[in-house]
Amino acid sequence: MVRAAPLLTLALVACAHAAQAPPALLGHDAAALADVRARLEAGDEALRPALDRLVAEADAALEAEYATVLDKEALPPSGDAHDFYSLAPYWWPNPATDDGLPYVRRDGRVNPESRSLDDRSLAAVLEAVPTLAWAWHFTGDDRYAEKAGDLLRKWFVAPATRMNPHLRYAQGVRGRSTGRMYGIIETARLAGLVDPLIVLRSAPALTEAEWAGLDGWLGDYLAWLRTSEFGRGEASRPNNHATAYDAQAAALALYLGQDATAREILSAFPARRIDAQVAPDGRQPEELARTRSFGYSVFNLRWAFHAARLAPAVGADLFGYESADGRSLRAALDYLVPVADGRAHWPHPQLEGTWRGAEAALAGLLRQAAVAYDAPAYEAARRRLAPDDDGRHLLLFPVR
Repeated sequence: MVRAAPLLTLALVACAHAAQAPPALLGHDAAALADVRARLEAGDEALRPALDRLVAEADAALEAEYATVLDKEALPPSGDAHDFYSLAPYWWPNPATDDGLPYVRRDGRVNPESRSLDDRSLAAVLEAVPTLAWAWHFTGDDRYAEKAGDLLRKWFVAPATRMNPHLRYAQGVRGRSTGRMYGIIETARLAGLVDPLIVLRSAPALTEAEWAGLDGWLGDYLAWLRTSEFGRGEASRPNNHATAYDAQAAALALYLGQDATAREILSAFPARRIDAQVAPDGRQPEELARTRSFGYSVFNLRWAFHAARLAPAVGADLFGYESADGRSLRAALDYLVPVADGRAHWPHPQLEGTWRGAEAALAGLLRQAAVAYDAPAYEAARRRLAPDDDGRHLLLFPVR
């Protein structure tokens, strides 16, 4: 059963934050979040379900055990356990050979073997830290910040357990490669880490020396993204891989004060990611070619929206961009909405049983669109799609 956040804890928010101006955030409206916090303190019942769910998820994170990069079942080809190591999810043993090598691709079908290394471990941490940070922000419970700090310390700061800042051995394919550029998708969630880090700066999470260590790790990783053969290759892809690359690279650049790098990425985004990836009617052809075409269309749009939320920091407007022939993020979203709420049939490939997660992600995009476009129709579509929705986007993207 989901428990309500204690009234005493919520009351502490006023004390914890009263003397502080809202922090300058990169992908969220700090003033709007401060207003949400004030509404929670005042007992706004409309926001209670979303807070209850966030608190329940943060409580689960408090109790969970998280692996470090050292805990994987096999060493990477380098022999250094500090190197991130993962296997490509859609590659399977070759039925035509005795040893199963080289592996063969089955798009959309996840090989369980690929979930035994670092990808699940890092994903769990990059999901838990924002959960804990936002829970601290809205409740003032220091336990959440301390747990977030512990996870950050182990993965990115402490020499004994930290991950090396590169992905040379991500998404390898047995019998074919020890690592591939496509593995950079494994760190896409770093894009969503930067605002939680800014929030945690005023919390009891890390010492100043540890913050310097974390920022150093992120700077080294961004440099690897920007200069390595894998990074340059991933940035050149024509699909969701490049969109996610842009979102994480721009987010890290802004967080680290490298505004020129962020401006370069986000200024090129309309031509490289919208004009090249979105058809005038809103279809995303590269994603429609996949066996999970609905999910990949939502996934690509998720990272495009993230880039769009960062764009105002460098004077760009990706939400409002539209090409001469109608290509835009809004068109891409509008193509998905009638299918999501049952008014149209999805005419593209979609493996059975792969809708649920995509629909939950789309609910979050609809909430963002309602705010970005000041369009109540998107909020109405979200309610049709997910009438029982209590996701954290209700707190992080409050409608006017």
